[in-house]
Amino acid sequence: MIVVLGYLLSNSSSIGAEDSNAAGFTMIELMIVLTIAAILVAVAGPPLSNMVQNNRLQSASQVLMSSIRLARTEAIARNRITHLELDNNNQISICIVDAIGDACPATTDEDFIKSLTLGSDTIQFASNTDLAAGIDFTTRGRLAQAGNVSIGVCDDRGAAYGRFVQVSQVGRSLQRKINAGSGDSCTP
Repeated sequence: MIVVLGYLLSNSSSIGAEDSNAAGFTMIELMIVLTIAAILVAVAGPPLSNMVQNNRLQSASQVLMSSIRLARTEAIARNRITHLELDNNNQISICIVDAIGDACPATTDEDFIKSLTLGSDTIQFASNTDLAAGIDFTTRGRLAQAGNVSIGVCDDRGAAYGRFVQVSQVGRSLQRKINAGSGDSCTP
């Protein structure tokens, strides 16, 4: 497209114009350039849209991972139980609690650590545990729940594009693309 525009700009006189001193582009030249530009947009549009959606998913899963790591680190540093919960509005809350299973206090409470929103309304989370009830970390940074916590981070395109976050019993977390062959999914 740039080559075509450069050619057109270098030829200051229009082809077939009656006046040889007339400068500008003919309608046909403009239509050719616009047609080429439309073809390029049509070819590049869908991949760019997918890239934006993939970046949103990856960003949401990275924020979730960071929140999990923060909750675990705070449990160890403060030598207290920390609680992480994710509500239906994709809002994460991290706080200090007195007992395993307690909910986060009000955001003005001194035991409240952080609150943030994950992604947009199109991102859904599916887990083998109730994320609204929360994930608790002991004073040693281990999961208080039995077994691993697995969380699928997906959008309206389904598991083929989703991300997978897993927290092991010892509190370590990992993130990767969803692998349907290994049982990962976007549904609980």
